[in-house]
Amino acid sequence: MFRKVSLLVFTVLSLFTIPAAFAQEDAPEGTNALPFNIESVTASSIDSNIMLDVVATWPTGCQDLPVVLTQTVDRDRITVELTQEVAPLQPCPMMLRFFEGQILIAGDFAPGLYTVDLNGATAEVQVGDPSEATPFPEVAIPANGPAMPIQVDEVFSIATLSIPAQVRVSVTGTLPTGCTGFPIEISQRIEDDTVAITINQITAENAACIAMIVPYQVLIPLWGAFDTIPTVTVNGVAETGASDGETQTGTDTRMPIFVENVLPLTTRSIPAQIVLIVTGTLQTGCADLPIEVTQARDGANVNVEIVQIVPEDQACPMMIVPYEEHIRLDGDFWGDTFNITVNGFAVEPLPLGVE
Repeated sequence: MFRKVSLLVFTVLSLFTIPAAFAQEDAPEGTNALPFNIESVTASSIDSNIMLDVVATWPTGCQDLPVVLTQTVDRDRITVELTQEVAPLQPCPMMLRFFEGQILIAGDFAPGLYTVDLNGATAEVQVGDPSEATPFPEVAIPANGPAMPIQVDEVFSIATLSIPAQVRVSVTGTLPTGCTGFPIEISQRIEDDTVAITINQITAENAACIAMIVPYQVLIPLWGAFDTIPTVTVNGVAETGASDGETQTGTDTRMPIFVENVLPLTTRSIPAQIVLIVTGTLQTGCADLPIEVTQARDGANVNVEIVQIVPEDQACPMMIVPYEEHIRLDGDFWGDTFNITVNGFAVEPLPLGVE
């Protein structure tokens, strides 16, 4: 994620106060949520991710006030709000501040045509192959009910090697209901080196949901850039670990690949062979650095580690680089149940003899 801010300062600086008439209802009590003025927005897709290229102006001349980025995904429509929190009588310099950069939408998106609304400016983006797109199901009950927070089990943040750092937050938990088709709202409030994230499911009144536990997992790119890994909470839960992801080997740094999914495939042969289709993202913006894969097997337990070898003082662009690889596990596999982990991502193989 990239942020570039430039200032156009008038010859004469004056102070002005923020009128309460501009307040938005979702701002905390005692503050106003002033929207960024969007000059232009274009949307593009990288695999299953959606990226926005934005040109805008800040709502005030104040530089150190909290910024709130909220996204709501409702089937094929994505609503994004980018605001700055300002106290009603906050004095700010009379200056124009320009924002030109990118916003990466959190989550993975199925093939299809999506409409993105950023502070009232819209753009369309095609994700994946149009021939693979399937129609979104019709909504029987509109999602106009209460916003219910997800149950957060684990929070973990990862920073890239770039300076300033790009930070992503991995969140796992469960949905508050057994319904999976309701919109999900993700909001991040950034103030200095503190980020408070809230994740809610927008439910519907009188909706009948199945009594079941629905797992939830998302990778959230934080807005902006950071000199150090920020302090992160998600629905009030503090992160269970924070890491710059690096281990040193001589003058090189070994950066683990962030694994998002592992699909195991087995052959019909006896004994069977297992191939893992691993997808995720690099922790650097360098796509051409060497990747090292190591395997360790202890009985029925198999551990795979995938790292990128980054030379000392290597400069990498601030961008998300997807990763996908087919990894054949060493050795033969008989009729036991094998426990497989890839960079900490746990996966169970398909039954032996099934492709």
